[in-house]
Amino acid sequence: MPKGFKTDRQDVLIAMYGYFITEDSGPYVTVFEFKRKASLLLSASHISLLLESLQGDGILIGNEDEHGTDTYSLNEVGILAAENEILGRGMTLDDFEIQFKRLFNSGLIVDTDHPEVNLAKQALSELQDHLRTDNDVGGLTPEDREVAANEVAELSDALSKGRIRTSYLWNKANEVLLWIAEKGAGAMISELAKKALGHIHSFINVYFS
Repeated sequence: MPKGFKTDRQDVLIAMYGYFITEDSGPYVTVFEFKRKASLLLSASHISLLLESLQGDGILIGNEDEHGTDTYSLNEVGILAAENEILGRGMTLDDFEIQFKRLFNSGLIVDTDHPEVNLAKQALSELQDHLRTDNDVGGLTPEDREVAANEVAELSDALSKGRIRTSYLWNKANEVLLWIAEKGAGAMISELAKKALGHIHSFINVYFS
């Protein structure tokens, strides 16, 4: 789901960094392979446009494989830019690597009987209440608030089950909560979304640290 060209561009940059530091098959990757391995929720054509934009700014380097298909990799400028973006999002580089590696373990099913899950559910409940009753929601429109409340409820319901798949939880939590955090930037709603996401990240990291 696109979040806007600038945000999508930065998401692709840090996903390319994740690929670069975890993949052993070589630094260059095609658009379709990159989309699959990074689990990006964007179309291949949109990813291609974003990669071309990054290459145009000297952040990526391009090449072709033996079939003449465009491939991309990071250069030093790109690595430093990606690391700055990751740190700016409040993550350490070690945490980012752990979380990116999780994308390759989409079939891992784990029990939800964990203290971080309880904290996450409490934070999601607080977020739901805020979405429905408080006006400190930044740029979220009434329609955004309705959709956000429903999606937060779905996430909370998933965490109430006995078991959950880590890939599903990671993708769902990031898609919903980062959207709320970014759309509500500067408002209390953004901090509540980040709080819930932090507990979910902590829970997932138990299995990938």
